[in-house]
Amino acid sequence: MQSTIVLSNPSEISAERDRGRLRQGVTKYVLVSLALVIPLTVGLISFSDPIADVLFNRGAFGEADTKAVAVVRACSVLQLPVATALAIATRLVASLRASPVCYSDGYVVPV
Repeated sequence: MQSTIVLSNPSEISAERDRGRLRQGVTKYVLVSLALVIPLTVGLISFSDPIADVLFNRGAFGEADTKAVAVVRACSVLQLPVATALAIATRLVASLRASPVCYSDGYVVPV
């Protein structure tokens, strides 16, 4: 959804064969997205213990279990910046496939 909002119509830009504008738009929106997502990720990692404590530390779920959930949650949140950039890249690849002329430039970075 985020890639649709920030890069509303890369297919039109691809069809116009404006590679510079396409590259500039994708770069801009990846950087803006990362500027928003990285602090969010740091915050979620920082509050991983309190969140797990509030949600799970009761009943048969002990302190060790809560710590384990907090660690897993913190590790899983690390993928947010990469997932955000890949969402935009996926939208770009879809638009480039609609316009094979731009596809020859090689915008896709192997991960």
